[in-house]
Amino acid sequence: MLKEERQQAILNVLRMKGKVIVNDLASEYHISKDTVRRDLQEMENQGLLKRVFGGALPHHLPVANYIEREQEESIAKYQVAKKAISLIQENQLIAIDGSSTNKMIAKLLPMNMKLEVLTNSFPIANELANHVNIKVIVLGGDYLHESMTNVGYNATQQLSMFHPDICFLGAHAIDADFGISVPFEVEISIKQQFIATANQVVVLTTPNRIQKRSKYKVADLSDIDILICEDEKIKEIKTLYSQNRIM
Repeated sequence: MLKEERQQAILNVLRMKGKVIVNDLASEYHISKDTVRRDLQEMENQGLLKRVFGGALPHHLPVANYIEREQEESIAKYQVAKKAISLIQENQLIAIDGSSTNKMIAKLLPMNMKLEVLTNSFPIANELANHVNIKVIVLGGDYLHESMTNVGYNATQQLSMFHPDICFLGAHAIDADFGISVPFEVEISIKQQFIATANQVVVLTTPNRIQKRSKYKVADLSDIDILICEDEKIKEIKTLYSQNRIM
């Protein structure tokens, strides 16, 4: 295998698994550990990954398509969505920003709960189609295929006309220093508008999003009121994000 082919294969493993281990790569490709380390060094110099002790991590959190993201961390998504629903009261206007984790909120909402739901997400709107007691308001705008959401100027302007009681904000990556970040620049303005218009901003986190960075910063953690995580991650999250209320 040529070096270029091997390095592309390493990138493929990194995208699929979220990390690569020097020992595993040496065994997989029948090369020395020193050769693996040289490959990783070259790839880091090109901005393709970040070297860590014993291996490497993505330079930015990889972007899977929406269908793939729906399959990730399904148990964690269920647990955090159940917690999120405990914050919702009947007759509220709630905003649900598009994300595969936030879709679980829509899926678990009680059929008899009376609400208004504001969203830019087609999967979330579709999930609520049979909830006769929920008025669904879908923001128009430019369709972003990767997240199945409407973004851009029109969506952001429409959103500015509302004042939701709670916003459940989608976050591709969360880092204690960098804050909330996303992979697409066109998502920034509408997410910032969700934060600006809502009385309370809540972010649901799953383990694969914690202490990761994506390309574009949306907000500082000080802009977020509540972070929701799995029970077994609460202690770790409280240490990392002490300024936020943790559930």
